[in-house]
Amino acid sequence: MAATTRARSKAQSTEVARAQIPPTSSPTITKPSKTTSMTISKKASAVRNHLKNTKAAALNATKSTSAKKLDSPSLFKTSPRSRCLAGGPKGPKVYDDLGFELSYEACAGISRGGICRPRGKKYYDMEDERARERTRQREIMGTERNNVSALTFMAWNDRVARELGIPYHKVEMKHFEELAKRGFVGKEREFEAVNMSEEERDRLSKLCTGAAFRA
Repeated sequence: MAATTRARSKAQSTEVARAQIPPTSSPTITKPSKTTSMTISKKASAVRNHLKNTKAAALNATKSTSAKKLDSPSLFKTSPRSRCLAGGPKGPKVYDDLGFELSYEACAGISRGGICRPRGKKYYDMEDERARERTRQREIMGTERNNVSALTFMAWNDRVARELGIPYHKVEMKHFEELAKRGFVGKEREFEAVNMSEEERDRLSKLCTGAAFRA
């Protein structure tokens, strides 16, 4: 009887405790209104358009800068060879600072005599021929071997060009021989660098610079 009473009392206590616990409510999910959805969609569209316009503007700016560089008159101002290469083999004529027309083939490094590989037979044959020509030129121009320099070679070609009335860059060995046939006799130590004025050295240097690219 006592056990039954205790069980009944415990059951009543449990029911009272359950009655005191408030019921659990499920979370309320609020759906966005139609106006809010439209606002979000408009903002997303605006962001996409902004990114698209920014990318297009950057691309146009790059193209514009490239075009200005290509059209800039100062781009090739000191590089007639680059201007000649840019025009191609059928492009407009290009002249260097001294007024000589340039050759596209020469500027592009296209050899008209074929490829000469270093240390090959053809290479050594060319070196031997060049040495013989230098010796003969020295004899014609009356310059001692120990007094020959790069400026001496320039001065020789310049003198031959002026004597025969041909362009500096067109001078060949045959023109030296032609000068010898005319009885040319160079003045003593005339073509030695130590006897040239500063102005003469500058003139020869400008005349020689880029001569290999001339037509």
